[in-house]
Amino acid sequence: MIRKAVWVFMVLLIGIVLGHCVKRVQARQANPDAPFFMPSMELANITLTKLTKEQVDMSMAVVLDNPLPIGFAVDSFTFAMAIDDREVVRSTYPDPLELTGYDRTVITKPISTKQELLLGTLKELDAQGRDSVTYAMDIEFTKEFPLIGERPLSFHIERDLPLFILPEVEVLDLQVDKIGLNDTRLSLVLELKNENNGSVAVRDTKVTMRVGEDRVLKTEIDSALCIPAMDKVNITLPLKIDLAEAMGTMMKFLLKAGTSYRFELDATIVSDQAATNGTLIHVERDGVLKELKEMR
Repeated sequence: MIRKAVWVFMVLLIGIVLGHCVKRVQARQANPDAPFFMPSMELANITLTKLTKEQVDMSMAVVLDNPLPIGFAVDSFTFAMAIDDREVVRSTYPDPLELTGYDRTVITKPISTKQELLLGTLKELDAQGRDSVTYAMDIEFTKEFPLIGERPLSFHIERDLPLFILPEVEVLDLQVDKIGLNDTRLSLVLELKNENNGSVAVRDTKVTMRVGEDRVLKTEIDSALCIPAMDKVNITLPLKIDLAEAMGTMMKFLLKAGTSYRFELDATIVSDQAATNGTLIHVERDGVLKELKEMR
């Protein structure tokens, strides 16, 4: 009886292994890089979500491919990103992560790093004459598996990309050009700085200026803005407010020193490099109007 049970178990095990092999061979035919036994990771995309003077926020999406017939879950995992072996991001995510059997799982997580660390690293490599850098990403977690016990699992990927330093944006001034009953105009003066060896352009530029607590000024730029290599340009954006705001509290805020402001710019990078072309940038700056007047 025991021998018969063992034989049944062995037949079932062989059937499972053969079925798995057939399934993975089919997957390899469709994708030569598909994993056979161990899960693998690939980078889907990284999107810049916010850039301030202190911090760079990004959204990272990776794909974990589990070739095993059974799924498993982990309670947390650690993510790290390095640029040419210089670690710029390390975070632990406490959220549970579940990998389904014979399936691909997309993980989208926010990652943040100090702007000084990220841009400082890129500028240092640029000063060495580098035109490309190696981005490395690691995900690590530990899982308790049946029969074999607790085992660490780690995923590592590398990608060589062109060295690209994001343009820097600064608010120089907010000027009152004209005050009238039917036409009140303001001008927002920005400085765009490009520290790359090639020119950089941005398109679909949208600017929002919040003055005081909730008063909002907006403008959009239809044409592309080009910044020459290793140079900076000043641009003046017209802002128009309606009669109610012009005669109301808006002008009092604009003419009052010490009024707080928050500046936001959204744009799309235009580049001949596929890795950076189409990159969305979101820049935030804040301060008080007194600071702007002192910079004139």
